[in-house]
Amino acid sequence: MNTGIIVNVMDKSTFNKLNTRHIVSHTNAKIYPYGSAKPPALRGVIDVTVMSGAEEIRTTFHVAERETGTLLGCSASEALRLMSFTKQVRRDNAMKMTQSREHL
Repeated sequence: MNTGIIVNVMDKSTFNKLNTRHIVSHTNAKIYPYGSAKPPALRGVIDVTVMSGAEEIRTTFHVAERETGTLLGCSASEALRLMSFTKQVRRDNAMKMTQSREHL
Protein backbone atom coordinates (compact mmCIF):
# COMPACT_ATOMS: atom_id res chain seq x y z
CA MET A 1 0.00 0.00 0.00
CA ASN A 2 1.26 3.45 -0.88
CA THR A 3 -0.83 6.44 0.14
CA GLY A 4 0.98 8.71 -2.30
CA ILE A 5 0.26 6.71 -5.44
CA ILE A 6 -2.86 7.32 -7.48
CA VAL A 7 -2.86 4.08 -9.49
CA ASN A 8 -2.30 0.44 -8.55
CA VAL A 9 0.93 -1.13 -9.82
CA MET A 10 1.62 -4.84 -10.14
CA ASP A 11 5.12 -6.12 -10.79
CA LYS A 12 6.09 -8.83 -13.24
CA SER A 13 6.47 -11.68 -10.73
CA THR A 14 3.10 -11.02 -9.09
CA PHE A 15 1.42 -10.90 -12.50
CA ASN A 16 3.06 -14.21 -13.48
CA LYS A 17 1.53 -15.85 -10.36
CA LEU A 18 -2.01 -14.95 -11.47
CA ASN A 19 -4.24 -17.26 -13.42
CA THR A 20 -3.56 -16.73 -17.14
CA ARG A 21 -7.20 -15.87 -17.85
CA HIS A 22 -6.45 -12.26 -16.91
CA ILE A 23 -6.22 -10.24 -20.10
CA VAL A 24 -3.71 -7.44 -20.30
CA SER A 25 -4.96 -4.42 -22.24
CA HIS A 26 -2.56 -2.00 -23.88
CA THR A 27 -1.96 1.34 -22.20
CA ASN A 28 -0.11 4.50 -23.16
CA ALA A 29 0.06 5.58 -19.52
CA LYS A 30 3.33 6.78 -18.07
CA ILE A 31 3.72 6.28 -14.33
CA TYR A 32 6.58 8.16 -12.71
CA PRO A 33 7.88 6.81 -9.41
CA TYR A 34 8.57 9.47 -6.80
CA GLY A 35 11.83 11.25 -7.56
CA SER A 36 12.29 9.61 -10.96
CA ALA A 37 12.34 11.25 -14.38
CA LYS A 38 11.96 7.92 -16.20
CA PRO A 39 8.79 5.81 -16.04
CA PRO A 40 9.10 2.02 -15.87
CA ALA A 41 8.03 0.04 -18.94
CA LEU A 42 4.46 -1.20 -18.65
CA ARG A 43 3.11 -4.46 -20.03
CA GLY A 44 -0.42 -3.04 -19.88
CA VAL A 45 -3.39 -2.89 -17.51
CA ILE A 46 -5.63 -5.57 -16.03
CA ASP A 47 -8.84 -5.51 -14.02
CA VAL A 48 -8.79 -7.81 -11.02
CA THR A 49 -10.78 -8.43 -7.88
CA VAL A 50 -8.93 -7.59 -4.67
CA MET A 51 -10.12 -8.77 -1.25
CA SER A 52 -9.23 -7.73 2.27
CA GLY A 53 -11.26 -9.21 5.10
CA ALA A 54 -14.94 -8.80 4.22
CA GLU A 55 -14.22 -6.06 1.64
CA GLU A 56 -13.94 -6.85 -2.05
CA ILE A 57 -13.40 -4.46 -4.96
CA ARG A 58 -12.80 -4.66 -8.68
CA THR A 59 -9.88 -2.42 -9.65
CA THR A 60 -7.34 -1.78 -12.38
CA PHE A 61 -3.64 -2.51 -12.02
CA HIS A 62 -0.86 -1.23 -14.25
CA VAL A 63 1.45 -4.19 -14.91
CA ALA A 64 5.16 -3.37 -14.93
CA GLU A 65 7.65 -5.23 -17.13
CA ARG A 66 10.13 -5.56 -14.26
CA GLU A 67 10.26 -6.11 -10.52
CA THR A 68 8.94 -2.85 -9.11
CA GLY A 69 7.04 -4.21 -6.14
CA THR A 70 3.26 -4.40 -6.17
CA LEU A 71 1.59 -1.27 -4.82
CA LEU A 72 -2.02 -0.74 -3.86
CA GLY A 73 -2.89 2.89 -4.47
CA CYS A 74 -4.74 5.36 -2.33
CA SER A 75 -8.27 4.90 -3.74
CA ALA A 76 -8.17 1.10 -3.64
CA SER A 77 -6.74 1.12 -0.12
CA GLU A 78 -9.52 3.39 1.04
CA ALA A 79 -12.21 1.33 -0.75
CA LEU A 80 -10.92 -1.81 0.99
CA ARG A 81 -11.05 0.07 4.31
CA LEU A 82 -7.36 -0.48 4.90
CA MET A 83 -7.07 3.22 5.68
CA SER A 84 -9.13 6.35 5.60
CA PHE A 85 -8.38 9.97 4.95
CA THR A 86 -9.77 12.89 6.85
CA LYS A 87 -10.41 15.74 4.52
CA GLN A 88 -10.97 18.86 6.53
CA VAL A 89 -11.04 22.36 5.14
CA ARG A 90 -11.34 25.29 7.45
CA ARG A 91 -12.76 28.16 5.50
CA ASP A 92 -12.31 30.71 8.28
CA ASN A 93 -8.50 30.23 8.35
CA ALA A 94 -8.27 30.39 4.57
CA MET A 95 -10.26 33.62 4.56
CA LYS A 96 -8.05 35.15 7.26
CA MET A 97 -4.91 34.23 5.29
CA THR A 98 -6.30 35.75 2.11
CA GLN A 99 -7.33 38.93 3.89
CA SER A 100 -3.95 39.33 5.59
CA ARG A 101 -2.13 38.91 2.26
CA GLU A 102 -4.31 41.58 0.69
CA HIS A 103 -3.09 44.06 3.30
CA LEU A 104 0.57 43.54 2.37
